[in-house]
Amino acid sequence: MRALVRFLALLLVVTGGALLAAAPAVPVTGTAVESLKVFDDAMLEFMQKYGIQAGVLAVSQDGRLVLERGYGWADQARTRPTPPDALARIASVAKAVTRAAVLKLIREGKVSYDTKVFEWLALSPPGGKAADARIYQVTVRQLLDHRGGWDRAQGGDPMFQADRVRDDLKLKRPPAPRDVVRWMLGKPLQFEPGEREAYSNFGYCVLGRVIEKASGKTYEGYVTEEVLRPAGAKAARMSRDRAADRDAREVGYPVRDDEFSVEVMDAHGGLASTAADLCRFMHAYWISGEPRREGQKQNWVFFGSLPGTTAMAMQRPSGLDIAALFNGPDGKSREREACLPQLREALSKAAAETLERPPK
Repeated sequence: MRALVRFLALLLVVTGGALLAAAPAVPVTGTAVESLKVFDDAMLEFMQKYGIQAGVLAVSQDGRLVLERGYGWADQARTRPTPPDALARIASVAKAVTRAAVLKLIREGKVSYDTKVFEWLALSPPGGKAADARIYQVTVRQLLDHRGGWDRAQGGDPMFQADRVRDDLKLKRPPAPRDVVRWMLGKPLQFEPGEREAYSNFGYCVLGRVIEKASGKTYEGYVTEEVLRPAGAKAARMSRDRAADRDAREVGYPVRDDEFSVEVMDAHGGLASTAADLCRFMHAYWISGEPRREGQKQNWVFFGSLPGTTAMAMQRPSGLDIAALFNGPDGKSREREACLPQLREALSKAAAETLERPPK
């Protein structure tokens, strides 16, 4: 007994006068499936390693949802466990939805791959004249393939320059995606359209305006009514800049509301979804945007990353679809992107060890 008392006294000294409490367990919600516990382990390990507070996962097999789980805390105060059907931003995974919408409009004859986009949109450049006449040669196909002529490594990414757009255009309101497109008419291209590929968020912003003109609807209206809801993805919607304006089911993010504008990113990164809805979209469409036909087998992995957001959509030849969404990590772009291969490897391994393992 005396030895125990001495040990506790020493512990009080070491801990500054207070006994250390065990760290609270990370909450996990949704129906547990013992045979698929490896997915839970992969998600929790990833979140712990990168200091992520909230995550959601959905796994479907041939369109049938087999796992839907929520991990961690939905709010920054850590008072609400993340429900399995929480909404979270999907960042660049939204490009797959945009591609599906554009290809649908092409099939319907409302626009074509060869449409010269800026000539067709007929937007007024700042000052009345485009800075680079080559922009009028950019086609829908080139935008889809990231060959429009913009290289963010050289010219920066205009989708993160909303304040400059507002100031340069002398707007009295936050800029809309259409304003960014007009602003970019006053900037030079970095290369000849079609000459090479350079990943372009802005190119997909322009495709959002193509969708609006060809359909006569807003981007959000068209993709939710014509692409997402018919696929069964009824909860997916646009995220909002201000936390007060977001759906109550959307998780919180460890970034200031004014750090960047997600609303101006609509067609390339502005959507929020449940993980299950993302799986439903993937059962209807390939990540390439093509409708998914019975018997087809393809292998796709696509990631999205924003400050406070990581998203992954995976389609495997086995008919397995996996969607994982997180509200972190909140690091620099290079640090966020470095974690993505690890996420893909962990969830691919979980799939191979469980649902894709041949029966004995």
